[in-house]
Amino acid sequence: MTKVVFAMVVLIGTTVGCGGGSSSGIPSQVQVSQLPALWSQTVCDQNFKCASTADIMGRMKSDCVSMNMSAWQFVAASVQDGEAKGRLGYDATLMGTCLSTLAGQTCADWVTGLAHPPECDGAFIAKVQVGGACQSDFECIMGHCDGADSSTKPPTDGICKPRLAHGAACTFADTCVDTDYCDADAMKCVGKKAGAAACASDDECGNSCNPDTHQCSGYAGCSVGPVTPCGTLLSAVGLALAFAAARRRHRRR
Repeated sequence: MTKVVFAMVVLIGTTVGCGGGSSSGIPSQVQVSQLPALWSQTVCDQNFKCASTADIMGRMKSDCVSMNMSAWQFVAASVQDGEAKGRLGYDATLMGTCLSTLAGQTCADWVTGLAHPPECDGAFIAKVQVGGACQSDFECIMGHCDGADSSTKPPTDGICKPRLAHGAACTFADTCVDTDYCDADAMKCVGKKAGAAACASDDECGNSCNPDTHQCSGYAGCSVGPVTPCGTLLSAVGLALAFAAARRRHRRR
């Protein structure tokens, strides 16, 4: 993914778009165009309030915001494309609640990497059944998008496929439900681990696996430096399209 350099970061306290605001400064309705700035600032504020020094790993908050905004610019464009094709709906009110809930999470909940507000997932309304054409995971009802390629002209559609349920037998080629990963020893879908749990790969964790401590990180979202570019807090709301390539690169290191 190409990193976009932003000259200015839009602060979360700025009044943008329609709808009233919450006590956190997040508007009650968050439009798609507002997502990159508002999500990034929310996640990075929480990271630098809650994550340990070991998990921050010398990052600057400005780098955290810029990296997240780069990814979410891509996500916003994908959401708008899905809406235009009738494959996806978007609920601005639920996204406002999602971000306000994230901003209000306690550090104890935040660093687990597992406390995902249901409104975050609910804001993206999938409309494509299993077997239908798709460009992203969040277009698929109860599934994921397999085989899509946005780099071709025109983009190559994938097919919506079901995710494997918790406890189901799996291989590395399979995709478990968002809260699970495919355990290499048991070869079945098991629950992702909370922050500070021992880990060997990013897939095991709610966020990512810290390569220095070999523990699940309490730092969420897209990062900079030696760890994987984007953690599961983002993919858990159906955004694997934006980050799958980066995660594959990390596994090959």
